[in-house]
Amino acid sequence: MSHTINCPYLFDLVDNKFIYHLSNYWDASNVEWSSDSLILSMNLMHYADVSVLFNLEINIENQTGRLYAAPYGNILGGSIDVVIGELQRTTQLRTIFY
Repeated sequence: MSHTINCPYLFDLVDNKFIYHLSNYWDASNVEWSSDSLILSMNLMHYADVSVLFNLEINIENQTGRLYAAPYGNILGGSIDVVIGELQRTTQLRTIFY
């Protein structure tokens, strides 16, 4: 069985650098920019366990992020580096245990 996975990348064209890139285990859907293009939100699922749907919201101007998952509520928030770092850490742990 095969799946199409939409791996999320965010690239800063002005500074010519990646803001973040998650591993190929993450699938992004419902990706939306706010009307002023300052806030990016998306749903994330981690493969192979897709039992939890996360919502990631990134404020580009403030360089902050927030991770939410129903029914748990806010899971973490802070700088983009912290939030993305924790998502990458999740991938590392899931790779070890699954």
